[in-house]
Amino acid sequence: MRDRTTGGADRAQLILVGALALAVTLVGIALVLNSAIFAENLATRSNQGEAGQVDSFEQAASQGGAGSVAYLNTNNSSHSTYGDLEDDFRTTIGAWSGLQIRDRARRGQYVDAEYVEGSMVNGTRVIQDDGGEFTPRESPILDDVVDLVTDSSWALTPQASDIRDFTMTVRRDGIGDGTTVYAEGNVPTFLGKLTTSTSLSADDPRPFTVVYDVTDDGSYNHAVAVYRPADTDGDPNDVKFTYYNTSTGSTTTCEIDDAPATFDVDVSGAAVEGGEGACEAVFDFQSEMADPSQLIFVESEAIEGGYQFIAAGTKGEFRNDYDNNLLDSFGSYDFESYYYRHSDGHGQSYTEASPYVEPAIYSAEVGLNYRSSSVGYNTTVRVAPNEPE
Repeated sequence: MRDRTTGGADRAQLILVGALALAVTLVGIALVLNSAIFAENLATRSNQGEAGQVDSFEQAASQGGAGSVAYLNTNNSSHSTYGDLEDDFRTTIGAWSGLQIRDRARRGQYVDAEYVEGSMVNGTRVIQDDGGEFTPRESPILDDVVDLVTDSSWALTPQASDIRDFTMTVRRDGIGDGTTVYAEGNVPTFLGKLTTSTSLSADDPRPFTVVYDVTDDGSYNHAVAVYRPADTDGDPNDVKFTYYNTSTGSTTTCEIDDAPATFDVDVSGAAVEGGEGACEAVFDFQSEMADPSQLIFVESEAIEGGYQFIAAGTKGEFRNDYDNNLLDSFGSYDFESYYYRHSDGHGQSYTEASPYVEPAIYSAEVGLNYRSSSVGYNTTVRVAPNEPE
């Protein structure tokens, strides 16, 4: 007769040993999985840190390149030729790269930035800096060249152009001929009549207005008026901006209370000094300005101060487009009816009166190289400060 008690004990021990073995196996698998997950997370965090370094370098290069372009365009006393501007930009980026190499070597990184040869897009900088009215050189052109918007307007670009970095410096008391104020409700009516066949009457307000004509075909797309409102409290220091969308007929208005005596308007950047963001919506249309546009000033006698912007294309092309396209049917006018000659470093004794044009960098590209023990990265950044996106 078998001893059933002993056999049961053996089976129980086998089950116990099997269970322990299984438990050890499961723990081992868990440890392996946890180790893998830990290693993956560690690698991810490491890569994110490295990616942040790469991104930081790319942003620094973009900002540094944009700052170089802006400086060369606005602070070059000799108004250099395009070749000089390209040389200066190449040198500036090289000097910036040298500083980055020394700084990042301490972190175990090798970086390099250099101008991408042949990438510079020539531009024309249009400037008024004499503090006067925003009129062309010969004021009669406002009455004689009547195929733009009204009989008191002029085209600052001869045709549709890529335009960036448009800013104005406005003298508050020079808005509206120094004395004129406008009933806000009448301004949209005025703006609407700019884009229709309806005639302007003597009663229509005539504030200074910036008009954008996309593809320069006469279908004016965006308009912004600058004026001092007729207010019940009679405060002459308030300034308003009204945007008119010609497609929808809708308007957006902002007001700067007690505006500074002289204030800056960053049209491309959608900001007005003293407005604390109040006018962002008025200039939000800039986000739609990816297409070329002809820039037109209406009632340019109703504002004083200065302005500047960069248009794509050389100074020579800019000039020829006036003479051969915009003014080809107006024999008594040419480019110099619009703009004064200006000293440009070629030895010619031009005047220093405004408005005038000079060579500029519209855009350029910078090649970037980043190397570390774990990452190799190459890219190219394009720099064109304040270009609509």
